[in-house]
This record gives sequence, C-alpha cells and structure tokens, in this order.
Amino acid sequence: AFASLVMGESFTMLSEAAILGTPAILIHNTTCYYLQEQENKFGLTFNFTESESDQLKAIEKGVEILSLPDIKQVWHKRKNEMLKEKIDVTAFLVLFVKNYPASAATMKVNSDYQYNFA
Repeated sequence: AFASLVMGESFTMLSEAAILGTPAILIHNTTCYYLQEQENKFGLTFNFTESESDQLKAIEKGVEILSLPDIKQVWHKRKNEMLKEKIDVTAFLVLFVKNYPASAATMKVNSDYQYNFA
C-alpha cells in the first residue's frame, strides 16, 4: 500500500496492489478476467506481454505513472470507484457460515441476496 508502483508477473500480487490503490503493471503473455476488469474498467492496472517491445512499453508506462504528481490520490479514487461495485465478501461469508444451511437455501432461491453486502 505504501509503494508508488508495482511491476511484475504475479496476477494476484498486482491485483492486490490495485485494490490497495497502488498502480500495477503486469508483464505476462496471458492475463485473467479480474486484471482485465481492473485495467479496462477502472484504470488500476496495465497489462503488457513479455515481448521485448511490450516490455519497453511497460517501462515507459511505469515512468509515466511515476511522473504524475498525485499518483496516490488518483489511484485511491479509482480504487474506491471499483470497490463501490463490489460486495463485502467477509461480511457475506460470515453470515453465510453462521446461518448455514438456511443461507445456502436462501442463495439457491435468490442469488442476488449477496448484493445486500455492498
């Protein structure tokens, strides 16, 4: 959370950085849905392939991001926009486990019940 930028090839680590409000650059020949969403919908991550030209583009993007005077404020705002659309998974799971099996029956009947934890 205190880093100005995270660059690497770990999907999970880069996604976690983005969720903490830290810009993240992925260098990998594949990607995953959640990183694509964080990039395309929220501008939190940037994905580049392992090709030499893309690696150079990734470095350029990193320099560009680090030259922004208000990186933390910009990414904090983007992170908050993303989190507005997500549920509180911990609260949902606590209720689900505490009320099992009734909670499982509720979810089978009304899967939108999860959105009560936004």
